[in-house]
Amino acid sequence: QKPALYYLSKIKELGYELRPGAEVEVEGIKYRINRIGFRDIEHRLLKADKRVIVVGDSLTFGWNVRLEDTFVSQTREKLEKEGRTIEILAMGIIGYNVKQEYHLIMERGLKFDPDLVILQIGPNDIERALGIRTDPEEKFMLTQYGEISVPYVFKKTRFTHWLMETLRTFGIRRT
Repeated sequence: QKPALYYLSKIKELGYELRPGAEVEVEGIKYRINRIGFRDIEHRLLKADKRVIVVGDSLTFGWNVRLEDTFVSQTREKLEKEGRTIEILAMGIIGYNVKQEYHLIMERGLKFDPDLVILQIGPNDIERALGIRTDPEEKFMLTQYGEISVPYVFKKTRFTHWLMETLRTFGIRRT
């Protein structure tokens, strides 16, 4: 039996992480988590000229696209064709918000001694976050709830209410 894609993180601020070695297939797209716990190629981790980490959510993870079609893979391929020796590590986790991404950089990303950290964010990063609800069998489920990250960014005002409503118009509509 294949391991679950996620597990509860020992780092409280992250909530959950991707399980190294996990593999799933959803609607014909294969998702494999590498040995360091991210959907990316396996890295030798012998630092080349430069090392870049890209931290983000489902856009960096590459949800609903093949690994080679992610923006991180395409950037890596373009740099290789130009003869550049820059190692790029993708650290995207579906559902992460800016607060979790900050802790991912501080707790995991900086251990790779990057020369540059790129933080990919989207409008919904300040709108929604995923919560964790455990069940009696010690498993957990990811559950959506809205506006959890707003207090970290803004005080709630008429402007932030307008901002949240505006951001929702650009978000993914659930059917």
